[in-house]
Amino acid sequence: MSAEEPGATSGNAGAGRPRWTQLSELKRRLTKRWRNGMFLSGAAEFPYRVPLRGPSAAEMVDHFSAVQDWVTGLKEAEQRAGFELEWKTVRHRVLGRNELPAALRFTRLDDLAAFLGTGGQLRAYRSGSEVVATRRPELASWTAKYPFAVIEHHEALERLLAILEWRLQNPQPGIYLRQLSLPGVDTKFIEQHRGVLAQWLDEALPPEEIDTAYTGARGFERRYGFRARPSRVRFRLLDPALRTFWNGCAEIAIPLEEFARGCGFTCNSARRGRSGDGEASVQLAQPDTSETEAAVRTVFVTENEINGLAFPEFPGALVIFGRGYDFGELGTVGWLHGVDLRYWGDIDTHGFAILNRFRSHFPHARSLLMDRETLLTHREHWGSEPNPTSAELPHLTFEEAELYDDLRNNRIRTAVRLEQEFIAFRHLEQSLARLRHEQAIDGA
Repeated sequence: MSAEEPGATSGNAGAGRPRWTQLSELKRRLTKRWRNGMFLSGAAEFPYRVPLRGPSAAEMVDHFSAVQDWVTGLKEAEQRAGFELEWKTVRHRVLGRNELPAALRFTRLDDLAAFLGTGGQLRAYRSGSEVVATRRPELASWTAKYPFAVIEHHEALERLLAILEWRLQNPQPGIYLRQLSLPGVDTKFIEQHRGVLAQWLDEALPPEEIDTAYTGARGFERRYGFRARPSRVRFRLLDPALRTFWNGCAEIAIPLEEFARGCGFTCNSARRGRSGDGEASVQLAQPDTSETEAAVRTVFVTENEINGLAFPEFPGALVIFGRGYDFGELGTVGWLHGVDLRYWGDIDTHGFAILNRFRSHFPHARSLLMDRETLLTHREHWGSEPNPTSAELPHLTFEEAELYDDLRNNRIRTAVRLEQEFIAFRHLEQSLARLRHEQAIDGA
């Protein structure tokens, strides 16, 4: 038989009154344990005993009337609340022999649920766990581990099991979730229940059918062999010569897979020649051969949309914008590892955190306008960073790390922030002019 420690409890009203276990406080404590899953998971054994803190011998004399009220209240509750009282004999030299409640005893889980008013949850859990364990015995441990998930998704369990069983019968389906034709199942339903489905699929699928490179809600489809909405790369071509491959378009958004193939960005050096007007003839790439080299020589990356739209023209360059912290998939673009790559972000602690993450995917990347001179030149545009980070950032250069340390330790000013859109446009143009000059020298 399981027992609960008495613990601190609220007592009778009134200053100086003793602290005896009150049913209201006891119910709050047991409800907390119920919500933690202690009872539904089977961690507590029944009969379940809950000790009571009652009056001492001295308190029985000093508060005799209150003791009577306390005992009467517990006895009346016993008649309607689903527990049994355990009694103990207290002998007193003045009051003689008295019987006092020592504990509550719940014989069954049903009795405790009736006391807490959670009988509906108990019924939903039992019926739901039976459905799951009967259809998929390997998920029986899941119902014990996540009892409130069983309750929350009780009405959806049959449909969720149908999805699981369909997937088990169709290895690597390669279709969009929208194409899944099961009664009562649509894309929205699956999206609402991805957490449960992910737990089940991880448990039931063979390891070779789970792509562990993808996690979380965004990676659900790819993790389990479904087709996912293509991740798109939004960019602007900064060189008019590059736009000829795109019918003169400057701003473009294409699926990441197409961007990674390099069509319109790379040229084959073995087939490079001269056109009739003397200009270089650039062929579309065969991306994974050793003879390809980048037609795009410089790539700028900036989070701010307006910066991307207003970015000045630059020979052999494009600018990618609007990806925030999302650089993991961009890191798979092989040809980006062979260009002059520049990241431009805010000068604040989170700006350097993003730069650090970017460089973890692209070690050769350099920052643009994220230096001390730029910060100090734009004092009139300083703002305050709402929630600075102080994380260690191992991928910063020495100069970047020095400035980051000054920012996170408030050496320049508390939570100083310079957002990239406040940097003077002429400052950007001057920086790009220096970069063109450096590239011209390096290419000479």
